[in-house]
Amino acid sequence: NVHKDWMALSVKMSDVPYTAFAIKRPIVRKPVIAACFKPPCGAVLLNDGMNLSSQDQCSIVDDVSCDKDSESCDGDRSMSPVVDDEFSLFSMDLPGLIDLVTEDKEERRKVRRGKRKHRSAPNEDGSSSKSQRIRPNSFVAVRISSPSIRKQIEHVQNHMIQNDVSLKRVMTSLKKLHITLMVLRMDTEIDIERCKESLKESTDLINNELQGLPLQLKFDGLSSFGSRVLYVNLSEGRDTIKSVSDIVRSVFKKNGYQNADKREFKPHLTVAKVSKGRIRAIPSSSYSDIVDMKFGDENVTSIELLSMTEPPDDTGYYHCFDKISFTK
Repeated sequence: NVHKDWMALSVKMSDVPYTAFAIKRPIVRKPVIAACFKPPCGAVLLNDGMNLSSQDQCSIVDDVSCDKDSESCDGDRSMSPVVDDEFSLFSMDLPGLIDLVTEDKEERRKVRRGKRKHRSAPNEDGSSSKSQRIRPNSFVAVRISSPSIRKQIEHVQNHMIQNDVSLKRVMTSLKKLHITLMVLRMDTEIDIERCKESLKESTDLINNELQGLPLQLKFDGLSSFGSRVLYVNLSEGRDTIKSVSDIVRSVFKKNGYQNADKREFKPHLTVAKVSKGRIRAIPSSSYSDIVDMKFGDENVTSIELLSMTEPPDDTGYYHCFDKISFTK
């Protein structure tokens, strides 16, 4: 097996040069092997465990330009159909075969890269099919900067680390507390400018929703998404922040940038999150005695377009592409 979709077999009898064949595997992935060698002229084809007769073997040899009555078989380098249209048989020397398989592998890589690039680009109408999977590198969020909320989250994190010191690596940075409204992908400067314009376009719609007042959020108690994410509950302001998120997503989608997360919007303030690494779960025993803790209030007056990949700013918060204020 030179490649997962190609099989090659070379045969050498005493001092007679070999001829190699490659067969494109059929879609059904049945084991298929072909060989032609000289002298004598002949071919062996195994398809799903069935050996063909000598007469059938000669007909296969004919397909690669071999005279079945001659004592030699030179073959050619052209593709010739064998058995059905799902795969083909051809003859060439082994170095040439390896070069061809290598070229085929490179072509497959280019196709895969092209598909990934296509998935990252939004459709003209902002919609996406199930086959499209966008890997986000940016997000729109509200920043949580209340000193009382930060202090309470720090208390929770320290409490958990005292119970299990290994949990230190899954804690959210206190400098990056936020609630995500949507996630998206921006690949070019044009994308960035369009998304900045989309954020500005959202301002008046958000002001109409909030009637010029701050977005008031209250946080109480701890909850989790399974054993991988621990977060602070949003006890007041859920409906309002959902409306704000809907506005932002609608405007961005209209301009060609859909939300990359298709799950239902559940506003939350993350305390700890399991990602790749040795920690696979956050034990509930590490915080079960403080699940009813009060965290405090946040009056949100702005929304930011942030980067997941750019270095953080001087305060340790995410790199900000743009920011809008929605209070009069």
